[in-house]
Amino acid sequence: MVESWGFPKVWWHHRLLAGDEPTMTRSPMPLWKFFAGLFVGEGLLVTAIVLVLRYAPEFASGFITVAVFGGVAGICRAAFTLIYNPMMKGFPPRAIPPSATQRSYQTFSFGSVNMALSIHVAVDEQHLHLTPIIPWRWLGATAASVPWAAMVPGRAANVVLVDNWNMVGPKWCLEKAAGAPAGSEQS
Repeated sequence: MVESWGFPKVWWHHRLLAGDEPTMTRSPMPLWKFFAGLFVGEGLLVTAIVLVLRYAPEFASGFITVAVFGGVAGICRAAFTLIYNPMMKGFPPRAIPPSATQRSYQTFSFGSVNMALSIHVAVDEQHLHLTPIIPWRWLGATAASVPWAAMVPGRAANVVLVDNWNMVGPKWCLEKAAGAPAGSEQS
């Protein structure tokens, strides 16, 4: 069904064929819960590092290296799973027509999640198609196709309101939400 950028045919493809417009099913996690989990996780990590330095210093450099990379991956995974994915859940990826304007490595912010130079974008008449870069997809970020009808223009040309969250992105692709032809100018 959906082939552009390698989107798989998934369980909800029958909804796409029926023309159902998806809606957001739940709000993203409150920011305080995310930060509470982040601080608890970081506290455990710092405790583990201190214990390794004190009782097994010969393993410290390897442990710290693995812990740092694992910690960064864990934080990214938590941000995608708890904040970004619930925002995008109601907007499953759709087929991208060949006539769509496409650009790679664009910067978007979704609520409190900033994905700098991490989104491949396609703009067509019906949707804004968003595909995270491969490392973010490995860590759980999902692709989405947000219909223009679901976007309310914000005060700036690069800000739209989708359901109850702000999406900030390049002006060239969000102009369509305000009724202007999208894809006409580079930003």
